[in-house]
Amino acid sequence: MIIPTFNERENVANLIVRIENACSQEKIEHEIVVVDDDSPDGTAEVVRKMNEQFGNLKVFSMIGHSGVGTAVCVGASLSRYDTLVTMDADFSHPPDLIPALVKGIRDADLVVCSRYASGGKMIAPYMRRNLSSFGNSLARLLLRSKVHDLTGGFHAMRKTAFRQVKLVSPYGDYSMELIAKMQRRRARIVEIPYCYRFRREGRSKTHLTRSLLWYLLTLLRLTFWT
Repeated sequence: MIIPTFNERENVANLIVRIENACSQEKIEHEIVVVDDDSPDGTAEVVRKMNEQFGNLKVFSMIGHSGVGTAVCVGASLSRYDTLVTMDADFSHPPDLIPALVKGIRDADLVVCSRYASGGKMIAPYMRRNLSSFGNSLARLLLRSKVHDLTGGFHAMRKTAFRQVKLVSPYGDYSMELIAKMQRRRARIVEIPYCYRFRREGRSKTHLTRSLLWYLLTLLRLTFWT
């Protein structure tokens, strides 16, 4: 599990416990790699302390705000397993779904948890929900993608397949770039539906206007230049 964090002290301990429970119930051998984006609230220290209990946690602290996409690439380089699961630390990505992701990767190169596939759902403030839906519809059209959720960031993937794509998007738009480039390599991609729930603890790090512009630039780059 690769978990990018920034000021997630209020969530990360409970998330780790939930991941450990989900994996132990299904007897999934695993490790948790937390890549922290220079959090001033002590997120990294919480994880290091929890490793005294579990012994399978890795923490990498970046200097400066490098972004989610950068954190995923760093986490993949630190992981010792061939199956990588990427997820947020705010419980918008339910850890109980990890066994389904791990099972799905047996017959795929990339498993995408989808808010927009049949059976999926997004519970979030009106503006975020509608911008996300519109953005994914536009991305699907321009990228000619059959994947319904290009921006969710809740994935399982084979490290061997991940290494074959070169990601340059440092922020949350990495998810769209990852899927687009894996499609071009004819990777086996499957979607499983899930219910996204907006965070209950801590503050969202997403600035809507800035993120919208960044995603749009990345979409144009993927459509016309790369």
